[in-house]
Amino acid sequence: MAQSEDIAEDILNTIKPKKRRWPWVVVVVFILGIIAFVAVRGGQSNEVKTSYKTAALDRGDITLKATSTGNLEPRRQVTIGAEISGQVTEVFVEENDQVKAGQVLAKIDVSRTKNERAQLVAQLQGARASVKRVKATIEELDISIKRTKSLVQQGASPQSDLDTLDAQLARAKADLSSAYADVNRVQASIEALDADMAKATITSPIDGVVLSRDVEPGTTVAASFQAPELFILAEDLSKMELHVLINEADISLVQTGQKANFLVDAWPTQTFEATVKSVSFSPTETNNVISYKTVLSVDNSEHLLRPGMTATTEIQTGTKENVLRVPLEALWFEPAQEEESGFRLGPPRRDRSEKKGSSVYVLRNNQPVQIGLKLGRSDESYMEVLDGDIKEGDLVITGTDDPKPPQDKAPEQNKEEGK
Repeated sequence: MAQSEDIAEDILNTIKPKKRRWPWVVVVVFILGIIAFVAVRGGQSNEVKTSYKTAALDRGDITLKATSTGNLEPRRQVTIGAEISGQVTEVFVEENDQVKAGQVLAKIDVSRTKNERAQLVAQLQGARASVKRVKATIEELDISIKRTKSLVQQGASPQSDLDTLDAQLARAKADLSSAYADVNRVQASIEALDADMAKATITSPIDGVVLSRDVEPGTTVAASFQAPELFILAEDLSKMELHVLINEADISLVQTGQKANFLVDAWPTQTFEATVKSVSFSPTETNNVISYKTVLSVDNSEHLLRPGMTATTEIQTGTKENVLRVPLEALWFEPAQEEESGFRLGPPRRDRSEKKGSSVYVLRNNQPVQIGLKLGRSDESYMEVLDGDIKEGDLVITGTDDPKPPQDKAPEQNKEEGK
C-alpha cells in the first residue's frame, strides 16, 4: 500500500507545471548582444582616424579687386524731337545709319507757317506805311508851328493857335512811337515763324549712329506740351562707357585711371579692357545697400560691343604686399560631428562647438582647434589676417581625406543594391 502511494506522488510531480525561467534567458541574451555590438563599434571607431588636408599660414601678396556688374553705354546719347507741330513729309535715315553733324534727318510740312508768314509780311508793310504817314504829319506840324510863332510874335495870330499846334505835334510823335512798335512786333513774329520753319528741317547735332527711329513719313507730330521723340543718336561707338555700381566697402579702393577687365555674354571667351574714368560722390541705395556709380571708358574700335550689353567687370585696385594670409578654403572648412559610440538612453547629444564669425581650424597635437580671426582684404585665393591667436607657419585645415561611408549613398541607390 505504501508503495502505491509513492508511485502516485511521482506521477503527480511529473504532470505538475514547472516554474517558467525562459524570460530571464531572453533578457540575458539581449544584454550580451548589446555589449558585443558596442565592443565592435568601439573597436571600429578606434581604428578609423580622420586625415586632414592642411596648408601652412604664410606671407605673400594679395591682389585687390573690386567686382561689379553694369551696362555699356555710348559716351554721348542724344534724343531728337520735334519742336513744332505738323506732318512729317520726309525721313532720310534708317536705324544703324552713320550720320554727320548738320545732316538732315527729316522734314516737317510748313505750308501753314508759310501762309502765316505772308500775312505778317503784309502787316509789316502796313506798319511801315503808318510810320511814313506819321512822319509826314510831324513835318507838316513843324512848319505850321514855325509860321504861327511868327504871327503870334507880330500880334497877327492868337497864342491859342500855337498851343493847339503844339498839342497836335505831341500826339503825332506818340503815334510815330506806336507805329514803330507795330513794325517791331510784326518783325519779331516773322522772325519766330522763320525759326519754326528752320526747325521743320531736323538735323543731327553730332557725328554718330542712329540707334532708334520712331517716325515715318505722314506721321503727324504735336509739340504743344513736350517735344515728341523722333530719333535717338549715339556718338561714335568706337569709344564707349561702362557704368557700374561699386559697393561702399570697396569704393575707397577705386580711383580714376585704374585698369579693369570685363566680360559680356555675347563674347564669353574674350576679355575686354577698360579704364576708370570717374567715381561719383552721390550714393545710390538699393535694398538698403549703398553703392556709388563708377564710369569706365572702353575702346570699341572693333565694334564688337553694343549699347545696353551687360558686363561683369573686375577693377584692379592695387596689391597688398607681404601680408599674413590664410587660404579661403580654411575659412570655409567645418569639421564633421563625431558619432557617439556605445549605448545611450534618451536623445542624441548635440555638438555645440559651432563655427561662429571669422575663424579657422588649426591642427595642434593632431587635433583641430578653432581660432577666431580678424580679417582684412581678400582676392580669389587668400584672405588677409589682421589679428588672431595664429602665426606664420601654423597648419590650418582646408579639408579632409576621409572616404564617404556606404550609408551616405542615395536612398535610390541603396534600394537598387537591395534588389
